[in-house]
Amino acid sequence: MLDVVMRHDALPGRIVLTSSRAVDGEGAWRTADGTVVYPAQRTRAALGVEPVVLRFQNVDGPGQSLANPCTGITSPLCRMAKPGRSIPLDEDGQVRRDFILIDEIARAVHAAATVADAPVGPVDIGSGEHQTIALAAELIAEHYGAPAPHAPGEFREGDVRHAWADVTRAPEVLGWRPLHALRAGITALATWIDAQEHIPAL
Repeated sequence: MLDVVMRHDALPGRIVLTSSRAVDGEGAWRTADGTVVYPAQRTRAALGVEPVVLRFQNVDGPGQSLANPCTGITSPLCRMAKPGRSIPLDEDGQVRRDFILIDEIARAVHAAATVADAPVGPVDIGSGEHQTIALAAELIAEHYGAPAPHAPGEFREGDVRHAWADVTRAPEVLGWRPLHALRAGITALATWIDAQEHIPAL
C-alpha cells in the first residue's frame, strides 16, 4: 500500500493498521532471482510514515454483516434468539471473550490517527473485561424473550478457550478507554438487527 501511495506522491503522515495479522511480522518474500527471504520487521521510519497498530477483540454492533458467518459472535446469537430459539453454547458456555462495541473501535481509530505521539508497538483495544459466551447469550435471550441458552457440549475445532485484551496501555498512549459494557453493546446490536427488513437465515 505504501508503495502505491508513494508512486502517486500521496504519502500520509500516519497509517493506523487494524489487522492483528500485521503484528506478526512479514511472511516470505521472493527476490528477482527467485531466492526466498524473510525481511526484517518494518520500522517506524518506513518511508517517513508513522504506523500505529491496533489489536481489536470481538467487535460487534450496528452495521456489521449479517450474512458473513465469520463476523462477530453476538450477531448470530441474536439471529437465533429473535425468532424464539434457544441459543446453543459451545462447550460448557464458559468460553470467555472480550466483546467491544463498534462505536468504541471508531473512537480508538480516531485516537490512534490524531494522538500527538504515535505509540510504539501494538495497542490492544477491547472492553477490558472477559465475559462468558453464556452471559452474552443470556442477555440476548432476555432481550428477545427467548428460552434460556443451552450447552449441547459441542466443541468448535481450532477455537481457543479464552481470549481477551489487556487494555492497560490504551489510556496512556491513546487517551482512549472503553465506555460501554456488554449489555449496552448487545442492546445496540439487537435494536439495529430488529430494524432490518431482510435478515439472512442461519
